This record gives sequence, C-alpha cells and structure tokens, in this order.
Amino acid sequence: MAASKYKVNWFGIAKFPEGITHIEDGAFWGCEKLRYVTIPSTVKSIGQKAFTGCENIKSITIPSNVESIGDEAFSWCRNLRTVTICGNVETIGNNAFIACDALSSITFQGNIGSIGEKAFFAIKELKTVKIKGRIGSIGDAAFSSCEGIESITFPFGLENIGKEAFSACENLSSISFSEYVKNIGEQAFWKCKGLKKLTFPGDVDCIGKEAFEWCNLKSIIFEGKVKRIEEGAFRYCENLTSVTFSNDVENIESKAFYTCENLSTVTFSGCVGSIGDCAFFQCHALKSITFSNDVKGIGEHAFRGCQKITSVIFLGNVESIGKDAFFALEKLKTVTFAKDIKSIDQKAFAFCKKLKSVTISGNVEYIGDEAFKGCENLVEVKLHSGDNSVTLPSSAFE
Repeated sequence: MAASKYKVNWFGIAKFPEGITHIEDGAFWGCEKLRYVTIPSTVKSIGQKAFTGCENIKSITIPSNVESIGDEAFSWCRNLRTVTICGNVETIGNNAFIACDALSSITFQGNIGSIGEKAFFAIKELKTVKIKGRIGSIGDAAFSSCEGIESITFPFGLENIGKEAFSACENLSSISFSEYVKNIGEQAFWKCKGLKKLTFPGDVDCIGKEAFEWCNLKSIIFEGKVKRIEEGAFRYCENLTSVTFSNDVENIESKAFYTCENLSTVTFSGCVGSIGDCAFFQCHALKSITFSNDVKGIGEHAFRGCQKITSVIFLGNVESIGKDAFFALEKLKTVTFAKDIKSIDQKAFAFCKKLKSVTISGNVEYIGDEAFKGCENLVEVKLHSGDNSVTLPSSAFE
C-alpha cells in the first residue's frame, strides 16, 4: 500500500485524509485486508492502480464529483461484483477493471467522455451494463470477450466504437444504436453470434474491417447515408437474409458481404458510389438486384457465384462494371440499363448461359472483350449509343 496517509482499519474499511481530491497512484495496491471502500465526495480523480489487487472488495460506488479513473485503477479486484458510476466522468482509463472476474453489473448513471482500451476486457460474469447518460467513445477491446452480456443500448452522443470493443461477446443478442453512432471499429462485434438484427437510424461514416464478421445476423437496415463499409465487414454472416440501404452508400469495399449464403434481398434505394471486388461473392440466395439510382462502379467478381440471380436492373446512370462482375450466373435472364452506362469491362456477364435479353436504353461508351461471351441463349440486345460512338469489340458477344 502507498503512503501512510491511506489507512485500513481492523474492519477492512478504507480511511482517507479529510478533503482529499485525488487518490494517488497505487494508493491501496495489493491491500488484501481492504473490504469496504466509500470514496469521499471531495475526490475528483482516482490514480493508476489505486486499488489494483484488492481482492476482497465486493462493490464500488464512484461518487458524482469524480472526473477521471486512472489506468488499471481497479484491476485484479477478483471479487468485485458491482460498480456504480454516479456522475459525469471524462475518462475511464485503459484496463481500469480488467481481471475483475466476479463483476456482474455496471451502471453508468451520468455522462462518460471515454471508456479506455480493455477497460472491462474478458469479464465473463458481466451480464448487465446500464448506460443512463451519454458516452463519447468506447475504446478498443473495452468489453471484448464479455460472454455474459446479452443486450446493449447505446445512448445519444456516442459516436465512436473502438476496435474489438465487443468482439466475441457470444451471447449479445440485442444492440440499439442511436442516430449519433458514426464509426464502428475493426472487429468491433466480431463473432457476436447472438446478434440477429441491426438497424442504423442515422448516417454512418465507417463500419470497420470485419466489424460483424461471423455473426448470425438475419437482417440489416441502414436508414441514413453510409460512407464506407470496409473489407469483410459482414463476411460469413451465413444467416443473413436481407440488407436494406434506404439512402446513399458511397463505398462497399471488397468482400464486405462475402459468402453470406442465405442473403436473398439487397435493396439499394439511393445512389451507390462503388461496390468493391468480390463484395457479394457467393451470396447464393440472391434472386435479383435493382439499383434504383446512379452507380459509380461495380468491382471485379462483385456478384460472382450468386447463382440464383435472374435479373439485374440499373435504373440510374452507371459509370463502370468491372471484370467478371456477374460472371457465369447460371439463372440470369435479363439485364437492363435504363440510362447511360460508360463501360462494361471484359467478361462482366460472360457465360451467363440463360441470359436472353440485354437492354441499354441510354448511351454506352465501351463494351469490353468477351463481355457477354458464352451467353448462348442471348437472342435480344438493344443498344442505344446516342451521339457517342460505342467501342464494340468483335469478341464482346461471342
């Protein structure tokens, strides 16, 4: 234990100097006889490792005047069961409650500026997290591997959820995002197998790499605009059946929905910036794709392996369709471009053997080599090149 001004009496009760405003680093470090802690209302900050290894503390109430909780402040308090944070705290430090193995309940009654990295990491007994105020950001791996957590409601004001923040919380079955959530970090909800539905009510800046990979999601709804969905964000969500983009989406990166085998419906209501390589690769249950507005680009192999697709419809202008984007779709019968298309790259629709009709109502500038090669049942191609001279290689419709 640190300096002699911090004392513990025979009953295991902590004694603090009168008028104390800061509990020093390591103040009660490793004090096994400490059982009861009443933090004075005058305290504004709790130092690093202040209560580390106090294994006989069972509950902690952080009074309303405390503004910061230091790194590892309550780490390795193995019998700590409940934590209540009463007021507005600017920072909860990294590893603040790590290895508090018995902790089952946390209540945030006020506003929290930030929760640090691994603050509550791998606390398997943690089941209840009550957030009554606002939280600014949740740090990397803050609640990672907390297998007992079943539901989380994110309050107004939370904008950033860090890398691996809730990864491997396998019993997490319900998440409620506020409209303020902007950024979800890499693997933030990786392998949260209890999740069934996601709704994003506001605009989203970024859903990070592998953020929801291996989740058992069934539906995803984006009500606002989406700037970026990174690589593998929803990869291997094998129970996913529907994804709805109610507004514009700027960038769906490579393999974002890779091998979502039961994904049958994707709705694009707004403009689409770009869809990356293999973004929907082997989504076997997809039956049709309709782009209701303009599309900037569709990457290579984007919908390859989606063997149940029967129609592809572009109602807005399209800049480019990449190589092999719709390659060898066995049931594809019709492709419609209602407006202009700048370029269809090589083999974009090659070997779609049941394709019967291709309609391009607007201008088309370029159709690449073998773009429709092997479409042996193609009997109708309607091209309107307008004032432009379309580049049409001899192999385009071989």
